[in-house]
Amino acid sequence: MAGDSEILVLYGGNLGEKQGLEIILESAHLTRERPAIRYILAGDGAARPRLLAKTRHVGLDNIIYIDIQSEERFPLLLAAGDIHMVIQRREAGDLVMPSKLTNIMAAWRPFIATALPGTELARIAADSQGGILVPPGEGRALAQAILKLAGEENTRKEMGFRARRYAEAKLSREEILSRVEDLLYLLTSHSHARRFTPARV
Repeated sequence: MAGDSEILVLYGGNLGEKQGLEIILESAHLTRERPAIRYILAGDGAARPRLLAKTRHVGLDNIIYIDIQSEERFPLLLAAGDIHMVIQRREAGDLVMPSKLTNIMAAWRPFIATALPGTELARIAADSQGGILVPPGEGRALAQAILKLAGEENTRKEMGFRARRYAEAKLSREEILSRVEDLLYLLTSHSHARRFTPARV
């Protein structure tokens, strides 16, 4: 990585048992010889005590845990991250679309997402060109993606710009409501047509 400027890799949200956050600890272990790369886990949840204990036991001093931020300070937290992580388990698939993703993209920040090809998260990463996709549960792949982005400041800026542009075009409140209205119209029209289609004689 060029220079010694600090790179903050941020995960913000629920530190739950279902997120599969051990991948972050594995990545931090693999990148521990790059002291400029520091990980921030911001949030609370059932897995936090266990993750914190493991972090201390292994001696990962490149991970910092901070509490949930207030609504006023949350935008500052997003802006502080140079690279954001959106972590999902393999079995999550399309069941959950992280709401944090819109906030990350709106903050002009690139993201690395753990998701399988074909999922909605993977589609947004590809369509926006604001994110990198890595396989769920593979800490080495996450570490490699972080090292790549950490060493390419211009790439991070370009990805952040594309993420913001995509969020404005596709993920704004107005755009989402418009898409929901279109979907509801199609569903109700289809239902109405089926209900009143004359039976064949």
